[in-house]
Amino acid sequence: MPLKITGDLEGNIIEIDDELKAKTNGHIVLLGHGNHISIGPTNNDLNFHFTLGENCRLDIGAHTNFLNLVTYQAHDARLEIGTHVGFNGLVRLQMHEPSTLRIGDGCLIADQVEITTSDMHSIVDAENGRRLNPARSITIGTRVWIGQRAIVLKGSRIGAGAVIGAAAVVTGEIPENSVAAGNPARVVRRNATWNFNLL
Repeated sequence: MPLKITGDLEGNIIEIDDELKAKTNGHIVLLGHGNHISIGPTNNDLNFHFTLGENCRLDIGAHTNFLNLVTYQAHDARLEIGTHVGFNGLVRLQMHEPSTLRIGDGCLIADQVEITTSDMHSIVDAENGRRLNPARSITIGTRVWIGQRAIVLKGSRIGAGAVIGAAAVVTGEIPENSVAAGNPARVVRRNATWNFNLL
């Protein structure tokens, strides 16, 4: 099924080559203007649903693979996905407020993973009404493996080569070449990385 685009193409830029448009099973919903979407070439069949509001940027590198990638960017949000990134199953990337989400080259993200830069609702100080939980950007380094049903919350930084265990909840910084698990995620092993192959 060819790529489906819903919304006004005027004032938005979509850079996807015609071959990929013809073979992908994708849907892009444009709710506003000033958006820029770029997807690099790949031999993989892509299945996705992207929603962009106003003034958002979505850059996806070459040779990616997504079986069911769902993204939401409300406004002034930047999503950067590197090359050779695999999303195996349903993965949701949510940006309800201005923020940046970066996923480095060579990452592997398992089924039912949720990554969000915002709590999606405000928590406020009961005395002065000041908001206590603003959105915060997320950085995921190169060659990170995120296990099934893990959640990566706002402000998280995951170092290159790290492994995030199944159902872990990441709320802070995970150093490179480490294994983290649990809720909240804690480092359970250092000086470790991963390989696509069963050695």
